[in-house]
Amino acid sequence: MKYLLFGIGEYYIRYRNWFAKEDIVALIDNAVGEQNTYLDGIQVLSPEQGVKLAYDAVGKYTLGDLNHETLQEIWYGAKFQMVRKCLYEGRENWGNCKYCDTFTLG
Repeated sequence: MKYLLFGIGEYYIRYRNWFAKEDIVALIDNAVGEQNTYLDGIQVLSPEQGVKLAYDAVGKYTLGDLNHETLQEIWYGAKFQMVRKCLYEGRENWGNCKYCDTFTLG
């Protein structure tokens, strides 16, 4: 599989070893100052640049496709609303979030 990984902060540092380096197409980050740089030899891009690359969608938790929907349509869409509802009711209700030790909502 070929992955785009979003974020280069604490979560990337914590989980980067879960992925083979050759499977990471690029790192995506909103921080303009970090874009068009390299981290661990992997290019850091803006979300707009990243979605233009060839990568495999991770279907189980894919909430939208920026090639066909706006970010606003994805954010307010039925899939993301379901995620927020599950997290609000308790993170154990949403897939791998039940194992997270840092995220809370509410």
